[in-house]
Amino acid sequence: MTLLPLLFTNLRRKSRAYLAYFVSTSFVVMVYFTFVMFIHHPDFNKEGTPTYFPVGLSASLTILTIFTFLFLWFSMNSFLRMRKKELGILTIMGISRIQFYLMIILENIIILGIAVLAGIASGLLFSKAFLIFGSAILYLEELPFYFPLEAIKETISSFGIMLVLITIFMLITVRKSSIVDLLHGAHTHKKEPKSSILLSLLSATCLLIAYGNVFLLKNDTFAVITWMIPAIILTCIGTYFFFSQLSIYLLKLAKRWLSFYWRGTRLLWLSDLAYRVKENAMMFFMVTIVSTTSFTAAGSISSAVQLMESTAQTYPFSMQYQYFSDSTSPEKAARDLGIIEGKLNELHLDYQQVQVVSTYLPEMKHLEIISLSDYNKAALMLGLPLLPDIQNGDAILLDVRANSTDTDYSKISATIRGEPFHLTRKTNQLILSSLTYALIINNHDLEKLKRPTDKKVIYYGYVVPAWDQATDKVPIKHIGNELKKQLGLDAYSPSLQVRDAFNQEMKEQLNATLLIGLMITVVFYVCAASFLYFRLYGDLERDKYHYRTIYKMGMSLEELNKSLTVEIALLFFAPFLMAILHTSVALFALQKLYSGLAEFSIFTVSLICILGFFILQLIYFLVVRARFIQHVKRHLLM
Repeated sequence: MTLLPLLFTNLRRKSRAYLAYFVSTSFVVMVYFTFVMFIHHPDFNKEGTPTYFPVGLSASLTILTIFTFLFLWFSMNSFLRMRKKELGILTIMGISRIQFYLMIILENIIILGIAVLAGIASGLLFSKAFLIFGSAILYLEELPFYFPLEAIKETISSFGIMLVLITIFMLITVRKSSIVDLLHGAHTHKKEPKSSILLSLLSATCLLIAYGNVFLLKNDTFAVITWMIPAIILTCIGTYFFFSQLSIYLLKLAKRWLSFYWRGTRLLWLSDLAYRVKENAMMFFMVTIVSTTSFTAAGSISSAVQLMESTAQTYPFSMQYQYFSDSTSPEKAARDLGIIEGKLNELHLDYQQVQVVSTYLPEMKHLEIISLSDYNKAALMLGLPLLPDIQNGDAILLDVRANSTDTDYSKISATIRGEPFHLTRKTNQLILSSLTYALIINNHDLEKLKRPTDKKVIYYGYVVPAWDQATDKVPIKHIGNELKKQLGLDAYSPSLQVRDAFNQEMKEQLNATLLIGLMITVVFYVCAASFLYFRLYGDLERDKYHYRTIYKMGMSLEELNKSLTVEIALLFFAPFLMAILHTSVALFALQKLYSGLAEFSIFTVSLICILGFFILQLIYFLVVRARFIQHVKRHLLM
């Protein structure tokens, strides 16, 4: 038999082991190809298309490329480990080193090549559906189908480079293996797993520091972002040494608990579990980190939906213009107002305008002062309840910040510029998006407090009852962008805020994030599931002989089922539970990050996402367990 027929025969006989790898790799290629197809779509260069979507796709593509390389490297290493014995026998039979290397190279080319072609074909098959879905998500006109030649070339070249690098690494690994090592394959004698007390303590310390600091952090955005990178590094170090050291140490402690250890099948699966955990520590670590990334991303994206909804409610007026008295002249402000109102008149839109003047006092940090008459004018135009008259020396606190506390303000007094004020109540009724913390007093008291040098903020709120009529002529977002250009403002300037334009842009960005995040999360989860499958079936041959020996010694089929179920369950759910723990801490930190922006719990929506992943994991576990036990039993009865 020549080299190629031998190669194809081996692939055909190992089709069961290669099937999961082929399906998961094809899926990764399909997602990769779809990303590239979107990035190179001609319509993304047209005016009006969000620029952040191609940028987001490119960033996601970089992450996906790195992870795909690690996935392929791990998968092919697993297959090489399973086939070491076969390669050793072929070497004894006289195969040359050149033929030996050529066989590995051709096998990689055939498997990955077919997976790439299948992934591209699947991407082309569903490309029109992706384009329709992407257009709807981004509120664009339907993106037409085009033949993505550039995307095909880029996908093939990217995976070709990965194939070359992985093949080189595999040849280096095989080159260092002797014939004896190849013949032993996965059945080499294994020493009893050992653990280091110092490294076990390091694992526990890293995790405790990472978790503890997250819980001790204040509700401060800067503090959370500053601690984020160190927490991730400590969590990764702690997780790796947890599986490679601390878990082995805990298993040894469990064996010393004789009343627990010497009961039922625990003697069998606890003894074998220590070897499995030690041997699969790197795989457990990778699955945990990947799963944590998937769960956290799903929870973050889901919570962003609530954040957008709560943020959209912070714009009470259809349009808001503001300027500072110390940086903008009244003449320029009048010109700007003329441009804004001219645009509304050009679109034949009726509108109402209200002016609110806010005064900053240098001695009052972050606190503005407005008159009761200005507040009630704005509230009346918005259809909100009016505040009652305020007596001289009394004040009402306006505090609409997300993390403000419900204090009894009726007992608080303050002295402002020598004048005593008594806080009678608090209101959290928003009238202007930028006015979130202010003191409301009557006009008489305000005149006594004002000085010519005080800094003022002049707000103009516009209510446009028939604003939606403009969407048939010019998109709201374009109106906002056009007005900012005419006023000489950048796109993110707070001087002019167009509520519907902001909401539309927020929806586009959020939906783009949802689309990208969903695809990345699914890919990560599929790869994590594949890692478990490859690791489990990589040990299948060894487990067949192992359990056949124990079965001959008198172990019943019921005990065999129980022992295998426990071992497979720990293999599947130990990294999963650790990932849930990491995700809970990450979401707690994210809750602190959101505390200054909006008041809602991200755990509710995140819990739904995690439950969804758990159901998928449970179904996957039940299917793999049934097939694995079936293979082992078939070997027992031979």
